[in-house]
Amino acid sequence: CLNSVIKAKRRKVVSVEMPVEQLLPGLEQIDCTSADEYDESVTALLRQNPDYVYITEMSEKTANSAIRITNTGKVVISTLHANSCADTFSRLQDITGLSIDKLVQAVRCVLYQALVRDEEHDRVVPRNSMLYLDDNRKQQLYGLPYGESLRLLKEWEESDE
Repeated sequence: CLNSVIKAKRRKVVSVEMPVEQLLPGLEQIDCTSADEYDESVTALLRQNPDYVYITEMSEKTANSAIRITNTGKVVISTLHANSCADTFSRLQDITGLSIDKLVQAVRCVLYQALVRDEEHDRVVPRNSMLYLDDNRKQQLYGLPYGESLRLLKEWEESDE
């Protein structure tokens, strides 16, 4: 994903990783050795004025910083453990304490990958799904009760596959 962004967009892309697992040409990678250094680096990213930010695993400490970065117009790419695209919003709400309305404002697209067993070929293969929130969908979500928001998100996830 990052290689595609670097090649196609020719934008400044900065990542914060603990540790850097793979060197990627054209990507400014910040290698952190502790959780505190990781959190400080995520918070300090705005001073570097990147177009895209890659935050490895989003945690309770980095999630709020990531949301603040998106509110400045920067694109944030990150990973997060959740059970579906729609459940990403529940997980983000758990770790940030933000309302669904605030999260919907910050998120444009969620990609989800599940590894499923292919019994016929005796292997594990990825199954991908996507949930895209354009302005029309965001408008439909604003102000809805939590359960109704999740129902709509799950419905859209199924239709976007």
